[in-house]
Amino acid sequence: MINNEKRLNQEIQIVHKELFDIKNSLSYKVGKKITKTKIFSMLYWIKKKLSKKIPGEEKIDSMYVTNDIYPDLSKHKIAIYTCITGDYDNVVEPMYCNENIDYILFTNNKKIKSNNWKIIYVDNKNKLDNVMLNRYIKMHPFEYLEGYDYSIYIDGNIKIYVDISCYVEKINNKYGLALSMHSSRNKLSDEVKACEMLKKGNIEELEKEINFFIKDGMPDDYGLLEAPIIATNLKSKVAYEILNEWWDCFSSSKAYRDQIFLPYILWKRNIKIKEIGTLSNNIWLDAKIEKEKHKR
Repeated sequence: MINNEKRLNQEIQIVHKELFDIKNSLSYKVGKKITKTKIFSMLYWIKKKLSKKIPGEEKIDSMYVTNDIYPDLSKHKIAIYTCITGDYDNVVEPMYCNENIDYILFTNNKKIKSNNWKIIYVDNKNKLDNVMLNRYIKMHPFEYLEGYDYSIYIDGNIKIYVDISCYVEKINNKYGLALSMHSSRNKLSDEVKACEMLKKGNIEELEKEINFFIKDGMPDDYGLLEAPIIATNLKSKVAYEILNEWWDCFSSSKAYRDQIFLPYILWKRNIKIKEIGTLSNNIWLDAKIEKEKHKR
């Protein structure tokens, strides 16, 4: 027998998995707004239904839906945090908030308001532009979340559907971090090609950085991580060092893409990508969350 709250998390993940399937169907592409409205109506119906005691349990059989181990929050202080600088993103309200976790949104935009996020306005003491300030906060949970045991960073355009505190259970105990393996690429050179195609970052500087890494001895196919979600043990000295090195590399470069530097830092430390990429092999298939479009 599982409790109603856990069952609610599983049921929402099941419906969200159906949303993934619908989004890949022709009917969704033709009638996007109508289909999405129906799915979210189902989510609210399930929440209302499960507010009452329901006996029994169902076996969950889906690659998208996980029966995770959730930490004992009475022993750990956890913060889920995000960051919106300037007006790059609208506030994405979480559909589910665990009452034992603090949901914190850091911003330099005084116009931002939220019903579920605790808004903390940041002092841009280093006079960074909006992109750099965003990455600084992303890579410095030790500075901004003093007093917490664990942090879970999520990008500003990610919507939380269920309890994601289970991500802290996937943190590598030795290194204090958990990210996701890249969903589609494994090579640094392929990442540069993708950035060029998507017109992201400074391609000339990206190529310089990659060439330096390879000349230094790093294999092109050492592996890649995606960083829309980062779970961190805030008591880990190694995690503290890695995140600070990541910022130092990124901030001293003109490449303007943070993703390429983390694999190099891990390689220099003789840490395999898979040892850190423990959250998921493809975070975008995780029914706990969904990526929304950026405001601009």
